[in-house]
Amino acid sequence: MTSPKNAKYSVGVPLTLRAAILLAARVFPNRAAEEQAAWRRVVDLADAHFLATGQMHLWDGWSSLALSDQVRITRMLRQRPAVLASRSVFVTETAAVLDSGETVEFAPADGRSRC
Repeated sequence: MTSPKNAKYSVGVPLTLRAAILLAARVFPNRAAEEQAAWRRVVDLADAHFLATGQMHLWDGWSSLALSDQVRITRMLRQRPAVLASRSVFVTETAAVLDSGETVEFAPADGRSRC
């Protein structure tokens, strides 16, 4: 499950970045256009990367999250390979997951790679 582009990273990298993206979809505002917001969820990759950095002390919204969401994020961080704190690695690995042809829970918002 290591991405083909960067086989030197842990097999946990694709799983962790998927978790970060899905958690960002849960705890950050929907970035979809207003007319699509009822049926489409758009996540800014910067939001997902922020979660992967583990810098919750910089986020004003952390203390207002439900405890269950804080626990989910903390568990993701506990399993996160440290290399995902690097923005370039996070973006490259996200592109690799999208390009892999595996079934994923997310896709580029406009149908093109935005990484």
